Amino acid sequence: MGDVFYNELKTASRDIASLKGKAKTAGNKALLDTYRQIIDIAFVVRREGLPVLEAFTHKIEDKSIAAMIMYAIDGTSNETLEDICWSKYFASGLKGYDALIYMLWLKGILSMQEGENPLVISERVKAMLPPDLADSFDEIYADAQSKAMLPYAGEVDMDTVNRLVDEVVLPERGTEGYLLMQISSYIFNDILDDEAIRCILERIERKTLATAFRGFDSRTRQKFFNNMPEDAAITTAGDIEYLGPLLKKHVTESAYELFSEAHRLMEEGVIKADPTLLEVVLGPDPEEDD
Repeated sequence: MGDVFYNELKTASRDIASLKGKAKTAGNKALLDTYRQIIDIAFVVRREGLPVLEAFTHKIEDKSIAAMIMYAIDGTSNETLEDICWSKYFASGLKGYDALIYMLWLKGILSMQEGENPLVISERVKAMLPPDLADSFDEIYADAQSKAMLPYAGEVDMDTVNRLVDEVVLPERGTEGYLLMQISSYIFNDILDDEAIRCILERIERKTLATAFRGFDSRTRQKFFNNMPEDAAITTAGDIEYLGPLLKKHVTESAYELFSEAHRLMEEGVIKADPTLLEVVLGPDPEEDD
């Protein structure tokens, strides 16, 4: 089915590129809405399994797409599902935006059947969309992730916390985020004491903390966990487990949020520490430049 998919994707993309004005605006909105729906569903499926898809079918106006979802729920093999869906696709004579939306759903559902995580599904779907929509992708993904992660439905305990301390996947030397995470380790372990860490934990959002943790080394994770009550440590471990793979951009942005909060606490006199390194990392305050 690979050749069929890429040929049809090429044709639909060419048709869309030729459109202008209101038709293009409305079509692009429909594509982003579809992307959002697929990612929202992908997060829920990752947590609760394919049967939960049935709850979404009543929200899908297109009966052929609702049927596609039901095939997946019923355990139809990927090969059979593709065969049925492509037959319906060609019988319907779909073109342009309608064709691409159908293919987005098909790719998303097949990926969910394969058990792929939401980040991979997101990347698969994004690759099919017009590049002029790229600025909206990260925001939609982050919003879906934020809504889906609370509450965590998995089983976690202090053994999970201890395992997460050791199971760290750091950015490789020379890659995005590597230097920042090395600096993070120094700041949180050698500049800030336990009291300072507890002050930061009182101010920072759960999602921000769990996201930043994806880039922290074992020593930094251990220090944060050591300064949490046991129930908070378990909850944070659950959040980290659920988030799974993340965009490096989101990890580094969350680390900067922790830095910013630490710096604000220093300015307020709540934390007693030398702010020099934080000021170098954060750069000049935009308000001071005005």
